[in-house]
Amino acid sequence: MLSGCLHMIVKSIAIRDFRNYVEADLDLAHTRNIFIGQNAQGKTNLLEALELISTGRAARAGHERELLRIGADRCMVQVNYEAFGYQDNAVVELIKGDKAAGGNDKISRKARLNGVAQKAGRRPTGRLCIVSFAARDLDLLRAGPLVRRDWLDAIALKIRPQHAECLDRYEKILAQRNRLIKQFFESGMGLDEDQMKIWDRQAAYHGAQIVKVRIDLIAEMQEPARQHLSHISGQTDMMQLAYLCKADPLLSLEDLSALDIPEIARMLYRKMKERRQEELARRQSLVGPHRDDLLISIGGLDASAFASQGQQRSVVLALKLAELDLVVSHLQETPVLLLDDVLAELDPMRQRLLMERVSDGMQTFVTTTHLDGFREEWLKDAQIVHVHGGSLK
Repeated sequence: MLSGCLHMIVKSIAIRDFRNYVEADLDLAHTRNIFIGQNAQGKTNLLEALELISTGRAARAGHERELLRIGADRCMVQVNYEAFGYQDNAVVELIKGDKAAGGNDKISRKARLNGVAQKAGRRPTGRLCIVSFAARDLDLLRAGPLVRRDWLDAIALKIRPQHAECLDRYEKILAQRNRLIKQFFESGMGLDEDQMKIWDRQAAYHGAQIVKVRIDLIAEMQEPARQHLSHISGQTDMMQLAYLCKADPLLSLEDLSALDIPEIARMLYRKMKERRQEELARRQSLVGPHRDDLLISIGGLDASAFASQGQQRSVVLALKLAELDLVVSHLQETPVLLLDDVLAELDPMRQRLLMERVSDGMQTFVTTTHLDGFREEWLKDAQIVHVHGGSLK
């Protein structure tokens, strides 16, 4: 961690009809806040409310309607926090059946920052940045490429907010390109090559920006992740991170890092032309950042396939600590840290290492079912909140 840097602080949170909470208001400690209770009582829901403000998304929710308390037509999250020298009041409301959103079961979102309405969409409300450690982080190794792509993009959004516009543009272009491919298949008529070239060029250019950001992130995280893994496990085998660019799978991270955005765009454009017939046959776009992957290996072997459970936990912890280092380095301010049941996934040695790494003045939120095993210095000055059935004590 950087010494002497400023710290983001969440001062209070208020929620209404959010998940299993009817109403909750809580002033927060500037050091550690420990939410303790049995499973399914609402501990993680509090962290999810912070995520909604900070990232615009709730990681566990498949659809925003899941965030509304059963039987409620709207929910609200309000967070007062300090970041980059600003005192902000951020509010997000989700409303079901709003006529503006199409009525019925549609969900509309309204966001305000210091009383000023914000742009619609699933995006951050204000300047609050969080880094979370959760049991689901093991999906970085266990799940498919989408989880790893989303993780890279989520880091990018924390340090490059403009990445959101790039992702939005690419998603819209990709949808248009896929629609054109499907129209060709369904109509049985010839492909409009001129129209296809337009979408190819746009997809290649905006896709190249996303690829470049991801490559730069991986290259920057590589050495910190290796150092963390060595410290955590004492392993001599080197952890290797690589970016699998489906446009040219043989290119190494070093090769890709040497390319600029126009060069990556030309590579993507060429591959789109080469795979045109395959795309038409499969009715989908097969080239671009939406098909790429982050590869994680230990000693030259795929960590998801060959690492033991203990090694996988160490690898993921090292990657998340590297993420934390990267965010602090770029923002010059420590983010708010969320530890969601992660301590239960770690043995005492890894718990101690994690606590040592994150105890440097960062405001931290911890969910747990018990306090057994917590080091005394972690409980000192901590606010302990008991959570039961959507109520706080």
